[in-house]
Amino acid sequence: MNPEYLRPIGDHLWQSTLFAVVGGLVTLALRKNRARVRHAVWLVALCKFLFPFSALVALGAHIPWRTAPLTIASPTSIVLGGAAHPFTGPVSESPVLPVHSSAHSLPSFVLAAWLCGSIGIALSWWVRWRRIKAVVHGGTPVHLDTAIRAVSSSGTIQPGVFGILQPVLLLPEDISRRLTPAQLSAVIAHELCHVRHRDNLIAAVQMLVETIFWFHPLVWWIGKRMVAERERACDEEVLRLGIEPNLYAESILRVCALYVESPLACLSGVTGSGLKKRIQAIVGGRQGVELGFARKVGLAAAGMACLASPIVIGALSAPPLWSQTRSSPVATVKFRSISIKPCTSYTLPSGVTSPAPGRLVLNCQTVMGLIDIAYLRSAMGGSRDPWYELGPILGRVPGWAMSASYRYQIDARADDRANVETMEGPMLQALLEDRFELGTHRVTRDVPMYALTVARNGARLQRSSEGSCIGAWLRDVRFPQPLFGQNCIAFAGREAQYEALEGEAINLEQFCKLLASTLGRPVIDKTGINGKFDFHLKFASDDTPRSLSSLFPPLFRLLEEQLGLKLEPLTGPREFLVVDRVEKPLPG
Repeated sequence: MNPEYLRPIGDHLWQSTLFAVVGGLVTLALRKNRARVRHAVWLVALCKFLFPFSALVALGAHIPWRTAPLTIASPTSIVLGGAAHPFTGPVSESPVLPVHSSAHSLPSFVLAAWLCGSIGIALSWWVRWRRIKAVVHGGTPVHLDTAIRAVSSSGTIQPGVFGILQPVLLLPEDISRRLTPAQLSAVIAHELCHVRHRDNLIAAVQMLVETIFWFHPLVWWIGKRMVAERERACDEEVLRLGIEPNLYAESILRVCALYVESPLACLSGVTGSGLKKRIQAIVGGRQGVELGFARKVGLAAAGMACLASPIVIGALSAPPLWSQTRSSPVATVKFRSISIKPCTSYTLPSGVTSPAPGRLVLNCQTVMGLIDIAYLRSAMGGSRDPWYELGPILGRVPGWAMSASYRYQIDARADDRANVETMEGPMLQALLEDRFELGTHRVTRDVPMYALTVARNGARLQRSSEGSCIGAWLRDVRFPQPLFGQNCIAFAGREAQYEALEGEAINLEQFCKLLASTLGRPVIDKTGINGKFDFHLKFASDDTPRSLSSLFPPLFRLLEEQLGLKLEPLTGPREFLVVDRVEKPLPG
């Protein structure tokens, strides 16, 4: 399976390829029309490689057209999301295990190969450009009745236009002796056509795309088609000026016989791709017909559809946003008195205590620490990411809110009946909104996750004995040790050569949260099994030697062999907290 960060590139490449194929079909339908129209279609197809649809999809996803919460992703969003991102999300049932550092060698090699290719092609363009620039600067000015400056050179390069902002007409110094005045006028008319249509600028864009996507053969093929249509478009325009076809064809053949074609795409010349077909078209007097009204409307509609469709896909596939002004329980539950002071002692450890009923003391906390306690840890009674249901904090949080230089000492008092969970949750949220001017909203997004299911041969779980331990699920050090017995264990972490997952007297929903802390993505219980169980798992980590692979197998295999459970990848909704604004509080 492709690494996560390569999947968007795969999406972009196949979308651009499909777009180019559709563009090719459009040019076939327009083969009897003017070459300048087909050239424009190929230009749009080439520029698509520079503009990924994902940017427009992301734009559509931010359109706030739905505010009702969803619990299950709609079929429309699943279909559209899959069509827009076929390389994103689970592509097989193979579990995603921690990857060893050697697994990154292939992406690193691919990146290095792409970088070397792009640099090599860019250098070759630059060398050719410098060579032609030297020829132009060393040329002799020629006085012609043209809107641009003209110079002559002693080289054998064909006539052409050099430059984008200030184009210069480059002519061989002996061309006036080798071509008749009428033939020379036809050649100059061809070059001025390139100037009027800014073909050198378009050719520079073509070179940029070829430099970035040098590995894609379709990019080079489109480039050749653009050069051919560009020259045919100028041929058609020269003939429309009234120049006799046989004279014009003869002048082109003379230039081809006497001079060398430019090695640079952004030096527009007379010769080009498909010379035989061009001469046949010129001598036959064939000119493309103007676009009719119906085809103009069709092209305009197709262009609008290409621009609007990814935005519509993003809007339809995006999960609904919570309204920023929705009602919240913090509006009615508040502390009676609050003291907020800057923390001046760097020796005072940060922490959260409740020294008396109805009193909450927060020692030397950053604002991000306070948000973590109020919105995230309180949701699971002291747990941390990714064990809690709410996802990581999003938004542009200012640097000072995470800096140890801006820590605060808070002493808040409430009614004696207020418990710790209420003070750390809704009441602390109200404090942050009032004193720190914290503004937040929540957004639901589809994210990769796992479903815990029963394996084919059935579950083999160790049911915990009644009263074996006293449940204090994911409590921290603020909760005292029980007087009789000991707290149940709930632990997921890394040892020296393996990872461990320990759980006593916990249900499968709580077990899923321990798995989520190890895998880094949510895990949903789909087993349908009730009760409390004991779990003691030791599995391979990145540091596990191969010699110990029999003692510490991979987690996915261990789950199935020891517990009769398996993890299946899926995509589902998850809620995230977004910070809109936060300010420094006034002391007091």
